[in-house]
Amino acid sequence: MFLSSYGLILNKLLLRFDKSSNNLILGLRRPYYIKRKKALLSYIPSPVHAYLEGKKTVRFSNDGIAISWAIVLTDLGYEVDIISWDDLSFRVNKDYDLFVCHGGVNFDYIYAQFKKIPKIIYFATGNYWKFHNNQEVKRINSFNKKYNANFKTDRFIEYSEEKANRLADAIIVLGNESSKKMFPNKKIYNINNASYEDKHFNTIIKNKDFEKTRDNFMFFAGAGNVHKGLDILLEAFKGLDINLYVVGHIDDEFYKIMKPFFNEANIHKVGEVSMRSREFYEISDKCAFVILPSCSEGQAGSVVECMNQGLIPIVTEETRLDTKGFGVTLKNASVREIKCISKKMANLSPDKIKKMALEVRKDVLNNHSQKYFFNKIKEYLYNIINE
Repeated sequence: MFLSSYGLILNKLLLRFDKSSNNLILGLRRPYYIKRKKALLSYIPSPVHAYLEGKKTVRFSNDGIAISWAIVLTDLGYEVDIISWDDLSFRVNKDYDLFVCHGGVNFDYIYAQFKKIPKIIYFATGNYWKFHNNQEVKRINSFNKKYNANFKTDRFIEYSEEKANRLADAIIVLGNESSKKMFPNKKIYNINNASYEDKHFNTIIKNKDFEKTRDNFMFFAGAGNVHKGLDILLEAFKGLDINLYVVGHIDDEFYKIMKPFFNEANIHKVGEVSMRSREFYEISDKCAFVILPSCSEGQAGSVVECMNQGLIPIVTEETRLDTKGFGVTLKNASVREIKCISKKMANLSPDKIKKMALEVRKDVLNNHSQKYFFNKIKEYLYNIINE
C-alpha cells in the first residue's frame, strides 16, 4: 500500500464504529473549541473500518476508493460520517457542510432530512445510469435472441440516479474524459481508477517470453457474463490458434448455453481467482493481453490491475479507459472485430509487445496509482468546496 504523510492520519483519527449500522465517524484530533466542518459520505464504510484496524487490502476498487475518500475528507479538516450507499435507516441529526453521495438508493431519504442543504458531490463509479441500463438491456436482448434464452438483466440500476445527478453541485465520475459526456451539463470531473503498488512485474519482465505470451489473452472480470461480453469473446476465439483464459465467476445458466465454446482446446475456463494470488500471477505471467468487451463500466478495476502486470488492454470505449497507443479500443466489439484484432495483436513481434507492455506499466504507475487517485480527489474536492 502506498505510504505518505497522509497515511499517518491514522494516528490523528477519532473513530466511532456502530456495528449495528456499519456507520463510521471520523475526525481530526483538534482542540474542543475549534469547530470542525462536517461531511456525510454515503458509499462503503467496511473497507475504511478494516483499514483503521490495520488490515491490508490489494483491491483498490472499491476498497481503496472508499479509504481514499475517507482520508481525503479527514485530511481537509472534516469530521466525516460514513454510511452505506443503500442505508435507509440513518438519521440526520446535525447540519452537514458537505454530502458526498453514490447511487440513488438512499439519496431522497437522506436529502429530505436536511434542514440546511449542504454542498453536494455525486460520485459515480460507472457510466450515466440511463446509458448503462440501455446498454445492459441491448446486450441481454441480443444474447437471448441469439441463443433462444431468457436471461434477465443482472447489472441493471433499479433506483433512479437522476435527482442526485441534478441536485449535485458537482459530479466526480470514475473514468476517462469520455465518461463525462452523458452526465447533466454541470461541473463534472473525471478520475482514473487505480491499482495498489505491486512489484511483481519488476521480477518477471526480464525473463518473460513474449514469443509465447503473445498467443495468450486474459479475460478477468466480475459478475455479469453477458454484460461483460464474455459470450462475444468465446464466439470470437472459437477455432483460433491463440488462447483465451477466462478468469472470473461463470454463471451456471450461462455455462450451460456456452459449454460447447468452453470445450474448445484454446479456451481455458479458470473460474474465480483472487487478485494477486499465486494462481493470478501464474495466468497473468503467461499472457500478453487483457481483453474486456464490456458494454458499460466505470473504468474496470480488473483491467487496471492486469495493466499493472504489464498486460496490454483491448477494451471497448464503454470501459472508459484510454489505451493511448499501447492498447486497442474496440469500435463495435463484434465477433468479427475481436477475432481480427486478436489475431493482429498476436502477430506483433515479441519486441513490439514487450515495448507496449512497458508503456502500459508506465501509464499505470503515472496515471492509475493510489497516489494519483488520492491527489486528484483532494484537488477536485478543494476546488469544489472553495468555489
